[in-house]
Order: sequence, then structure tokens, then C-alpha cells
Amino acid sequence: MSVLRIILIIVGVAFIVGVYLYTRRHPPRRDARREERIEPTFTRPEAPDAAGPSVTAPERADIRPDPATAEPPPSHPTEPEPEPEPERPKRPAAGTGRTQAPGRGSIFSLALRLPGEGVPSASLLRMLERLEFTPGERHVYHRLGPDGEPLFTAANLFEPGVLHPLPEDAMLRGLVFFFQAPPGGEASGRFDRMLGAARECAERFGGRVEDSSHRPLTAARELELKLSAAGARNSS
Repeated sequence: MSVLRIILIIVGVAFIVGVYLYTRRHPPRRDARREERIEPTFTRPEAPDAAGPSVTAPERADIRPDPATAEPPPSHPTEPEPEPEPERPKRPAAGTGRTQAPGRGSIFSLALRLPGEGVPSASLLRMLERLEFTPGERHVYHRLGPDGEPLFTAANLFEPGVLHPLPEDAMLRGLVFFFQAPPGGEASGRFDRMLGAARECAERFGGRVEDSSHRPLTAARELELKLSAAGARNSS
């Protein structure tokens, strides 16, 4: 048994040595068809040009249309340029106490707000006459100067602004005082006298003096209006 095993081992070793020597002398040949095999890909092949053979980019760049047969490019109508908008006149800043009238100077105004349902017109008109107001044109009252020209005017605060004549039982809920003049020394003096008349009426009937924007006339607001009448510009 041991002799047979030894013989098989010797034969196996000899077979392995023979195979090794054979492969060294005769190496296996590569299959050419196997090397030329193309693996499938997932990219989509480009479709051939139906009009003819494909032309590369440089060749397409050299192709120029014949100017005699080429169609002119479509002309697009040009849109007309928009006309510039006309400049709008600038409005005066709100709450300055005056409005600008072209070529005639500024209008300075104050409002007198009367309490409750108002004051009987007879009592209020007597107060205006005591303050040297006289009836004038357009059914309003004027405070006249030494030359007989109106310094400032008093009218009804509500439409239509009429003060004279009025029914005996009419109630007035407010007055508006105003004048028109260029800023300067004359406007400053007229504004002070107008403010004094408005305050006297307010104290007599328990009213409140307001600016042209119907805001209460505080000390700071009063100073601003006086500077505006004097022609000074408040940088604030």
C-alpha cells in the first residue's frame, strides 16, 4: 500500500513538471476576435444627417450664401421712443403755513377752530369789528392798513367762506385768516398782527388757533411760521 502511494506521488509530480515545461515552451495564443469585441454602451448614437453626409464645424464655417440669391433678413419695425413726461410743478412742503402763488408771492394763513356747535355769527362779527375788520368784497372781512389796502382777511373756515351777510341764527364753527405777500419784513409784520387777531378771537370764544394744515399752533410751530414770513429758511 505504501509502495503504490509512493508511485502515484512520483507520477503526479512528473505530470506537473511536464505540464510546466510544456507551457514554458508553448505559451497559449490570444484570441484576436476576443480582443476586437466592443462592449455595449448606454450613449445614444447620433442620427445621420438626412440631407447628406455630415459636415464638420470648420467645413460649415466655410459655407457662405450667395449674395445674389440670399434672402434679406426680416426687418423688425423699430418702436418709437417714448416722449419725455412734462415736468410737474412742485407742491410746497406740507405744514409750511404758506402756499406759493406764481408771480404774486406766498399766501400765509391761520385757522381758528371754535368749540362745540360753533358761535353765533352776530357775536363773532362784532368781535371782528372791534378788531377793526370791515366788510369787503366776496362777502368777507378785511383788516385795512394805513393806506386803505387790506393787510389780511378773515373768512368762514367752511364752505362757501361767506361772513357777510349771514342769517341772525347762523352759527360759525371757525374762521380762516390769510394774506398774500412776498416773504420779508412787510410779511413778517402782517403775520404778527394776523396772529394777534386770531388769538384774541380764540381767547374770547374758547377756540384754538391752528396752522394751515389744521395742526395746533405750538411755540415751535409759531416760530417756524414767523421765520417763514420773514424769509428765513428753516433747515430742519
